[in-house]
Amino acid sequence: MRFTRSTDFGATWASPMTITGDQGAYIAVGANGNISGGNVYFSCSYSSGIRFYRSTDGGVTFPFNLQAISGIVGPGVICYGRYTMKNCIRTDIFPRMAADNSFTSTRGNVYLTWAANPQQANDLADVFFSRSTNFGVNWSTPIRVNDDNTTTDQWMPAITCDKKTGKIFIFWYDSRVDPTGNLTTEMWGATSTNGGVSFPPNARVSNASFNPNLMAVGQGAGEANYMGDYIGNSGSGNSSMNAWMDSRGGISGVQGSYVGYFPDFAMTLNPSVRNLANNDSITVTLSVPAIKGTFTDRVKFTQSLDTLPASGSIQFSYVNGKDSITTFPDSTYLKIKTIGTVTPRLYHLNILGSGLNGTPIHRRTVDLYVNSSSVTVGTNREGIDSFKVNGVLYNFTHQFVFANGSTISVQALGPTINGNVRYVFRNWSDFGDTSHNVTITAPLTLTAFYKIQYKLQMFSSIPFTIGGNQYYDSAVAFQFGVTNRIVNYSGQQYTFRGWDGFGTGAYSSPDSTGLDTMVTTSIINTIVEVPRWINTTSIQNIGTEIPKEYKLYQNYPNPFNPTTTINFDIIKTGNVKVVIYDALGREVKILVNETAPPGRYRVTFNSESVSSGVYFYKIITKDFVDVKKMLVIK
Repeated sequence: MRFTRSTDFGATWASPMTITGDQGAYIAVGANGNISGGNVYFSCSYSSGIRFYRSTDGGVTFPFNLQAISGIVGPGVICYGRYTMKNCIRTDIFPRMAADNSFTSTRGNVYLTWAANPQQANDLADVFFSRSTNFGVNWSTPIRVNDDNTTTDQWMPAITCDKKTGKIFIFWYDSRVDPTGNLTTEMWGATSTNGGVSFPPNARVSNASFNPNLMAVGQGAGEANYMGDYIGNSGSGNSSMNAWMDSRGGISGVQGSYVGYFPDFAMTLNPSVRNLANNDSITVTLSVPAIKGTFTDRVKFTQSLDTLPASGSIQFSYVNGKDSITTFPDSTYLKIKTIGTVTPRLYHLNILGSGLNGTPIHRRTVDLYVNSSSVTVGTNREGIDSFKVNGVLYNFTHQFVFANGSTISVQALGPTINGNVRYVFRNWSDFGDTSHNVTITAPLTLTAFYKIQYKLQMFSSIPFTIGGNQYYDSAVAFQFGVTNRIVNYSGQQYTFRGWDGFGTGAYSSPDSTGLDTMVTTSIINTIVEVPRWINTTSIQNIGTEIPKEYKLYQNYPNPFNPTTTINFDIIKTGNVKVVIYDALGREVKILVNETAPPGRYRVTFNSESVSSGVYFYKIITKDFVDVKKMLVIK
């Protein structure tokens, strides 16, 4: 181990001296009788115990080399060792140290605290404490500070002794509250008021739990997870300020430094927001509902405004002159009064509650709306739809302060299109017009409500569609479709055969009859509809004569290469299908598959894609079926 000192406030340093030890160097300065700072103490871990050194010449020499604590004190009480807990924590037996510099009966005492394995099943570490009343020559039998009576672990303590009161404050990492075994850790503490002879029941220091193993996020491959010895505290009269690091921020691995008083008190006020007129008064209740640890101090309240009014004044007084609380729980009352004509605005009243010597200290704020009111304006589509207040554009909810009696203008904007979603203004919460004026007389919240619409995208090669590429209210029924089943477009005839839908809730036709020319539906997201159009130009109506019977004619020419013509007669409106088959009965091509009115028809078959041979063509209607043979020669 190494030790060095400076006699010129750190400008220069003496050559380091070597002191026998292993790890964990800690120093403290204590009183030597009436000589303040007459003892310098140095302590560290060594082999299976704690080494302790004392200097009476300001650290020039350390002639007093003492074995403070051995590895085992009593059967199974303490066993030193570096045990890994929770995958990231190693007990370190490092001796945190404090000396009593107070002018109390415990002046000159020296205190040590450390974490060690108590050889209990499933318990890797507890916090221990020992004291010396003769400058480290003799030490008391170590006592366990944590009083959880469980097999969970406590580790890495910090200790301070207040120089005025002589109180000893110890706090540490604690996993006594770990119901699911998920590495839950909190900060706990204890205070001794009798020089470490005993410690009252422990209490929690932190206000949130965390998982210390998250601190290991970002370690390199092969590195041991290690939390680090990041903890410390300092006495402050009847309380202590404690600082530690934890990972309550979450799995991102970002580590935070936190502080908390111990012992401490809770502080609340009610109400936290009030409105006042001229020559008006209100009362705020200030309470200390609970304490943490052995808090026996007085809590004194003081108050101040963030800004003084330009005209008039605001006065404060405590009911019955009671500005302090000495028993807990208890409350007192602050009276707030406006005098004269007070400048309209929001005043922040900061109220401090502090211990006898200024710590602990807590601040709460009362928002005082004097001759003014809070006006909150926003939309139900935060960050999407915009609005204006007095001509200024906003996209997020905004809180304003306006003098009572003033008139403001609000305007809802839109519609807003975000991709295939559209937001359309519906109404203001006060049922005012899209743009209207409001007179402020009291606190007010105004919300512009927008309904959501989704786009029906329709992709069609033929322009005879209805209702496509429009926005529709969410979950409200509407119709889309085609104007006719059979249409002429650019000199070609097309027949509608149904719909192909894409997206959750989209409509797709169950068959290809094309009878669903109009569809009634509703949507809760963007969908796509594609009409199926079949080019039927190859079928031609021959003349105006209405035949008296169904008939399929022999094709001509026959044999043929490459084209031939097939004629047929239809006497009733209905679906007509003409299919080509090969000699084995396999379907080769569908020439016609559409609805046709009565008449004589002609269709052409091109054989370029088939080989020479015998083929059959078949006509199929509801009331007539016939087959004929043809020959392809190439």
